[in-house]
Amino acid sequence: MNKHRNSRRQYKEALKSFLQDFYWSFYKERIEEYPLPMAPQSFLFVCRGNICRSPFAEHIAARIAREKQVVHFQFGSAGIEVGRAVPSPDMAKEVAENYGVNLNGHLSRSIKEINLKSYDMIIAMEGKQVKRLVGQFPELKNRIFLLPFFQPSESSPRSGYLRYNIPDPFGKEREEFIRCFDRIKLCVERLLVKVMQG
Repeated sequence: MNKHRNSRRQYKEALKSFLQDFYWSFYKERIEEYPLPMAPQSFLFVCRGNICRSPFAEHIAARIAREKQVVHFQFGSAGIEVGRAVPSPDMAKEVAENYGVNLNGHLSRSIKEINLKSYDMIIAMEGKQVKRLVGQFPELKNRIFLLPFFQPSESSPRSGYLRYNIPDPFGKEREEFIRCFDRIKLCVERLLVKVMQG
């Protein structure tokens, strides 16, 4: 019985993955890549709930900047769908510790609470989040970027869903958090290298 259930789950996951890749092979054309702004100093990372991906990106970026002795950069994070302030889940906090990131004091906040114009770059985790931000704040479209586009080319998926999205690990197993945080770290490192190179 369990074997049958596992087979069904694997089939559903494979079908979902195929449909996602098929969809993104068409949706990708709607995401524009803008050139980096001149000498950006402030960076806002955005995800859905601001409890896993964007706070990790904020803190890993700050840690990398400190290690490179870059003290003038400012980092923040926020969520597109935040109803009330909640902490990061235990799994996110536990896995983040392995990267030298402490999420224990983090509480989610909404983009509605933030002056987006005060940030030079607004960086989303998913393609649909980019479209949503551009739709809500068209005057800021040149400042809105997709984090997966900063993944080094040798490790970046060339097409499909993962080319344009860093999946949300919330509610999933530890391995998903590790996979997600590994990828965010790679993308953030590359972003900061590009920014510092001008």
